[in-house]
Amino acid sequence: MNRRSGSGGPPAPIAGALPEAALSSAAHSPHAVDQSGIATPARLGSGPPLANGGPAASPLWSRDFILIVVGSGFLFFGFQSLLAALPLYAVELGGGNAAAGLIVGLFTLSAVLVRPVAGWALDTMGRRLVYTLGLVVFIICVLAYGFAGSIVALLVLRFIHGIPWGVSTTAGGTVASDLIPHQRLGEGMGYFGWAVTAALGIAPVVGLAIVDHWGFWALFIVAAASVGVCLTIVSFIRYPPVAVRSTAEGRRSSPYERSSLAPALVMLLVSTTWGVVVGFIALFGKQHGVENVGPFFIVYAVSLTLVRPIAGRLADRVGYGRVVVPGIIVTMVSMAVMAGAQGPWWFIAVGALFGIGYGAAQPCLQAMCVLGVPPDRRGAASATYYTALDAGIGVGAIIGGFIAGALGYPAMFLSILVPLAASLFVYRRMSAGRGEAPPPVAAG
Repeated sequence: MNRRSGSGGPPAPIAGALPEAALSSAAHSPHAVDQSGIATPARLGSGPPLANGGPAASPLWSRDFILIVVGSGFLFFGFQSLLAALPLYAVELGGGNAAAGLIVGLFTLSAVLVRPVAGWALDTMGRRLVYTLGLVVFIICVLAYGFAGSIVALLVLRFIHGIPWGVSTTAGGTVASDLIPHQRLGEGMGYFGWAVTAALGIAPVVGLAIVDHWGFWALFIVAAASVGVCLTIVSFIRYPPVAVRSTAEGRRSSPYERSSLAPALVMLLVSTTWGVVVGFIALFGKQHGVENVGPFFIVYAVSLTLVRPIAGRLADRVGYGRVVVPGIIVTMVSMAVMAGAQGPWWFIAVGALFGIGYGAAQPCLQAMCVLGVPPDRRGAASATYYTALDAGIGVGAIIGGFIAGALGYPAMFLSILVPLAASLFVYRRMSAGRGEAPPPVAAG
């Protein structure tokens, strides 16, 4: 099948095309289980969009894609409802700023460690089994928080909890990439991100309100129930067949997808911002007399909801660089504004800016990690992306906690400009290495 530009001209050159051997690896495997998608031989850069036809002709909003989006929304609601409240729980148990940072950091550290194993399991054991096990263990860990009687016990539980989180989110992202037509992958990942967005706009506010009225135990029960709803919904997904690697082949393959490493590194640097925001926004707000930071999350979620599908669709048409680079720049502006925040309206402004910037960059980088990857390596590609995401959040939270303790919160938010600037440098080097023409840094 010839892939042509949108104008109907001759076949467009494709940046970073994979060798034919890599594209046919799934067809050479005799093992097939209930999951799949169609590989595409291209990673889209700043070149022209691919024409309709083939995978692109498949509908995006299929029954199973709707199920994975809705199910993921309940998973992220359970997760996000804990995020803003757990640092307060740590302080109540006798912890300080460093402990609040470790609440996020240890969780993401264990997720980073388990994701390569999760990717391997998804590619060799099947999506359904791995996804189900991850969700079941996640529920058990959430309920176990109620029995933490000390800050040490809480930190240990938090580390353990990162394991099922790493498994379940890697599985969810892999299943979504199986179900999205790959010439609409940027747009599809933008819509898949709505699951996170909807949860983010509601869950932290609900979580903090539950703690204020009924205590932490009630929050843990609600969070566990939400993940239980996710488990029920995704059990109805009809996982399409995908050729997967045998166990022996899986042992010989890398747990990470090499072609995904460059965009994953950019995501690692960008996600340090989320580590400092989620770890310290509630504490920073209290310092400035903002007892309720819920409006920040609501405005942030609304910005994400509006930006993600638009950014993904635009990236599919004009190239990822023209969306990712401006997104990172807007994220930098949001962190600089946060450093000078003095009252509620500042937090609302930061929520809008951060949602626009992060919402533009994140789904595009996620799509770049799986574009052009054969179905039997998609689990590894998803693991590579989510490992980088978690590593960035964890590093941001842990280092941010120490900076906040030594120099204060404004210095912490300003310090995050360093990894963001580095992400721009890495992205532009990556684009140049793949023969793309990166947009000017000042592009908007």
